[in-house]
Amino acid sequence: FMDKIRNMFSCSPKNSRELAEVAKGLEEQMLKIGRVLDTRWVASSLMAVKAVWTDFKALYNHFIEASEDKQRDSKQRSTYKGLCSTLSSTTFVHNLALMFDALEELSDLSLQLQKSSLNLIQAHSDVTLLIKVFENRVENMGRRSVEAKIAIDDLMFQDVKLCVRSKIPSIPEKQFYRSLANNLTSRLLSSSSNAAEHYTKIMNDIKVIHPMYWPKDLSITYGECEIQRICDRFKISSSQDIIRDFRHFKQGLKPMLSGEKPTILEQPPSFKKLISIINSIAVSSAECERGFSAMNLIMSPLRSSLYISTVCDLLRIRLLGPPVARYNPERHVKTWLAKGHHSALDTKSKQRGQKTYHEDSIALWELFS
Repeated sequence: FMDKIRNMFSCSPKNSRELAEVAKGLEEQMLKIGRVLDTRWVASSLMAVKAVWTDFKALYNHFIEASEDKQRDSKQRSTYKGLCSTLSSTTFVHNLALMFDALEELSDLSLQLQKSSLNLIQAHSDVTLLIKVFENRVENMGRRSVEAKIAIDDLMFQDVKLCVRSKIPSIPEKQFYRSLANNLTSRLLSSSSNAAEHYTKIMNDIKVIHPMYWPKDLSITYGECEIQRICDRFKISSSQDIIRDFRHFKQGLKPMLSGEKPTILEQPPSFKKLISIINSIAVSSAECERGFSAMNLIMSPLRSSLYISTVCDLLRIRLLGPPVARYNPERHVKTWLAKGHHSALDTKSKQRGQKTYHEDSIALWELFS
């Protein structure tokens, strides 16, 4: 049904214009209706569901007007009548609210996982937290579902009268959230039979560098075996320096565990380097997606013959910077001139040819000026 609505308005400017006029008359903000659960980021699906939720009244009024429009043929009027019937059903409102609540949570997780600053511990924590949220939703409804339940009980949603239609299948709420929780759990490497033990060891080793996971009775040698395993895993030769700095770091933050003021707030250099190495572990493919998007913008049909080295340089500048405002071309200009190239002010260089125009062209310019 959502795809049918999307196709109706994305493929027909006339329908989009009519819907916009209805929304304007109702003083509502018109949102673009896209596809739901396609191959794009989950945030795109949320935008589509949010658009239908927000534009519900405008959609209903538009479908009513279109179904009674005598200028349309009987097939079109019948199509709009069917859409209106589905839209105003209690089951559709229930399903829409359920999808809105779930996609809102999944979209937030997706946006969190796309952050460049996200590390493995935070990503694991965010995913496990959402799993608990979905498990809780089995017994406790989301905000939109509560609104939908009130509307269904009153048979009125956004000033639109609802009807009970048994032909439209309803999404079982408890089963839906259990399925989401199970699917998210299966995505974690800790639940995979092949990588569970390996992943769990890595996570336990990394947790020792975060004070939030430290025990209250912190010993002076706490976490040193884990630090050594991390150094061996990443082939870091200065493991003893890191362990020594880790001891100082623990001693400085140890008073914090008992509620006192810590004596050290900054991380020692070698220990900070270890944290930077750990944080470099990619937790999602978002950076790759950004790279492909940037490459598609750079290698346009008009610039398809760029050298690979040139594309790499442009990609690095686009993704990592620096911006043009911070670029100082003086060094590169001097290198260019040192190789014997002509400068822009060189009078011996070939002058740029000036295009000549016919008198009729000049008269035409004066006519339109």
